[in-house]
Amino acid sequence: MQPRSKDSGQSTAQLLARLADGDPDGRVEIRDLLAAFGRRAFAVLFLGAGLLAMNPVPGLAGGLSGPLVILAGLQLMFGRRRPVLPKFVQRKSVRRSFFARARVRVEPWIGRIERLIRPRLTFLFDQYGWNAFSGILLTVFGVLVLLPIPFTNFAFGVLLLSYCIAYIERDGVLLVLNWVITIGVILVFGILSGTLIRAATDWSARLLG
Repeated sequence: MQPRSKDSGQSTAQLLARLADGDPDGRVEIRDLLAAFGRRAFAVLFLGAGLLAMNPVPGLAGGLSGPLVILAGLQLMFGRRRPVLPKFVQRKSVRRSFFARARVRVEPWIGRIERLIRPRLTFLFDQYGWNAFSGILLTVFGVLVLLPIPFTNFAFGVLLLSYCIAYIERDGVLLVLNWVITIGVILVFGILSGTLIRAATDWSARLLG
């Protein structure tokens, strides 16, 4: 049974429950997820990145979720309406047990958030300039997720899930709130702490020598 998108009347919590429902050893293919979310398919990348970011294994969370966020950000910057993934990635599948564990962890607060949101300022999801702005912020944020910054995985994961909810529900007010938080995170963890500057210096040194 394929998961239905918000276009068919399901909320984020209901979608997560649908993905988790069934044989724990059953698998859901990435291409089916993309098809299920339709024009909100960027939410698939934010959902996956957010859940991976919450992984307690040091280094694994950022190493998996960071590239997903950067990929989403770059494609938004260049005006993609839906994410494009290599076919070998689309054929990959995820066990339902992964979604079941994630559901137990995040469903309570997702449910509370969903009571407060609704489609608002939907033009922010349709106009290139606003999508490009989201893309710029997410690309930089993805670099932060990729870096081994202690004690940030869960908080970064929550923010990515909030992006997922904003894109599924097309709530521009929540999107703007995510922008503000993302800018704050980039300033505090990236620029003021020097993390991004050190990373850029290290990467430049590797490229040059």
